Amino acid sequence: MVLRYVCVVPPFASTGVILLVGLAGCVHGAAAGAPPESAGVVPSATDKPDIVFILGDDLDLASMVELPRLRGLIGDQGATFTNDFVSLSLCCPSRCTTLTGQYGHNTGVLANTGTNGGFAAFHRTAEAHTIATELRAAGYVTGLFGKYLNGYPDSKDARWIPPGWTTWFAVTGNGGYSGFNYTVNEDGRAVRRGQREEDYLVDVLGDRAGRFLEGAGASPAFAWVAPMVPHTPATPAPRYAGRYKGVRAPQTPNFNEAEISDKPSPLSGRGLLSAKAIAGIDNLYRKRLTSALALEDLAQHLVDVQRARGRLDQTYLVFTSDNGFHLGEHRMARGKETEYDEDLRVPLLVRGPGITPGTTVTQLAVNTDLAPTFAAMAGLSSLPGADGRSWLGLATGQPVPVWRDAFLIERAGQDAQEPEDDGRVKRRLPAFSGVRTAAWKYVEFDDGQRELYDLVADPYELNNLGGTAHAMFPELSRRVAELARCSGDSCRSAENPVLATSEPPLQP
Repeated sequence: MVLRYVCVVPPFASTGVILLVGLAGCVHGAAAGAPPESAGVVPSATDKPDIVFILGDDLDLASMVELPRLRGLIGDQGATFTNDFVSLSLCCPSRCTTLTGQYGHNTGVLANTGTNGGFAAFHRTAEAHTIATELRAAGYVTGLFGKYLNGYPDSKDARWIPPGWTTWFAVTGNGGYSGFNYTVNEDGRAVRRGQREEDYLVDVLGDRAGRFLEGAGASPAFAWVAPMVPHTPATPAPRYAGRYKGVRAPQTPNFNEAEISDKPSPLSGRGLLSAKAIAGIDNLYRKRLTSALALEDLAQHLVDVQRARGRLDQTYLVFTSDNGFHLGEHRMARGKETEYDEDLRVPLLVRGPGITPGTTVTQLAVNTDLAPTFAAMAGLSSLPGADGRSWLGLATGQPVPVWRDAFLIERAGQDAQEPEDDGRVKRRLPAFSGVRTAAWKYVEFDDGQRELYDLVADPYELNNLGGTAHAMFPELSRRVAELARCSGDSCRSAENPVLATSEPPLQP
């Protein structure tokens, strides 16, 4: 089937649909190639909402300015979160956190590859219990469409379907980034797609997820839709080729930062970006924007499907990204996984039952919150093992007596994947643990270096106070230590406002 999109967004009324953009996981002990499980499933309740989750790949918050249809379709018709973050800015760790509601040190996945990274690590540590297994047990039909985890299926049988999923349409072998010529595991059967226009991956995912929703019948549905744009090489849909000609990447105050001697090494040793590097940044920026246009079409298609089914008023729609992306900030050409906000801050839009159009949420949200929020949307009282918390009350305007004022940021030491002008990609990055509040960012590196930024006075993180005798160090260092070893309730306690302390307050 060739997916035909309507590119005009009508003025939707407030509905009960939540559409989520993101990634996800599978069915308890599903045998390779086995049919969808049905035995022992709780009968569906017709009043349970559908949940549609769309997860962009490397989509930074700044690029949302160029996606007005997406903002109008979801955020303007629901809530826009202005302070949403990931704890670890890297694809696989972030996706594992989204599946479980746990920080990376609890999922056991801190990298894309290696002993503590990729699908193999998650399969070994946490795959058996995810939001998919919880929703399946609650009577939902569950479907994943697109990118699952880096390295999937690795050494497992290529037909492997993780626990919790009744429909599985996952790209295999790290394919799909080019948009064409990829293989998917479709419910245990390998299906190859080619170079035809109708094979463009984002469109195929929209079509397949739409058919999943249409086939859900009276059962509540959870669709995890994970397109692979604007991840490099950021291949656009053929219909959008040539858009954004002449557009240049934004040059914020920290773009090609003039003075970086206060930054930790190896960053402090970088030279200014060359004219060639900046031209490459501009070119990649145009490609990223052009490829992201297909996300608007995908979201529109799924809304149209739910409207045609008469289920739009019973659907939650949420859109976010697995991590941000830097393009020239702090002299870094392009990439992610740093401690800076360009990599940590991501868009979060949601519409659905009880959410007033035009709502703005300013509280700190983190990707640990997504799985607990999905559980809350489904009427579950909690999500076992989660470190995060549901933000559904914030979106619907309900009283939330206590909310976090801090969260953990972290990175495992590994080689960066950022190309230099001469083509080299290997640059060792030290591991770190840190804390991000509304007013401060504090980072401790495993080699003894540290960073401190006053985000109120210095939102672009230009002036590192880490070399000063700052009064905030004792309190922030204590919170880093507490967050770096937290689990479950202790994470929420460590994130909550400090009610009594001899140190200066964490909020401005």
